[in-house]
Amino acid sequence: MIAFFGVLHGPAAEARTLHRVRVGDTRFRPDVVLAALGDPVRWTSISAVRHEIASDPHGFFRVSLTPGEQASRTFRSAGTFAYDCRLFPSMRGVIRIPVQARPKARATPGARITIEVATARIPGTTYNVQWRSDDSGWVTFRTGIHERRAFFRAESTGTLYFRARVHDGRTGATSGWSPSDDVLIVPIP
Repeated sequence: MIAFFGVLHGPAAEARTLHRVRVGDTRFRPDVVLAALGDPVRWTSISAVRHEIASDPHGFFRVSLTPGEQASRTFRSAGTFAYDCRLFPSMRGVIRIPVQARPKARATPGARITIEVATARIPGTTYNVQWRSDDSGWVTFRTGIHERRAFFRAESTGTLYFRARVHDGRTGATSGWSPSDDVLIVPIP
């Protein structure tokens, strides 16, 4: 099992949602899963044949299933993880894990925004983090960070959006950009 996935222990483990994917003969159901940081995904074979499920690019996860078997992985890093069945390449799926940006309410200019990109510091991994406002394109503000959080100082009012992607230094794999999370910055009362 790769370091991006693992078992959570303690209070955080209790609040996690299990996402289920059925592996049929010709497709994944659902083929797109939106999960939170630390949520597990379980693939269950309802197929009569064996499946070799692997992320693309290779390196984030691999699951082998025989008929009736199941396997789970816990997603500890934000990103978009495309995957397919190596034996049936037309079978494709995606796991999307957004960053978590805080505070969610009543942030004002000058506030420190925390962007959580992972559930823990994962050796050998780095993250790139971007932000944008309502009327701008994506801007990179952190590259190659090793920590599970990045910090941003809000300068004006409006909605700020944040996203990240993970890079595994051991395999060279880089995820797609995560779905974004937003923070509303309001005027100082």
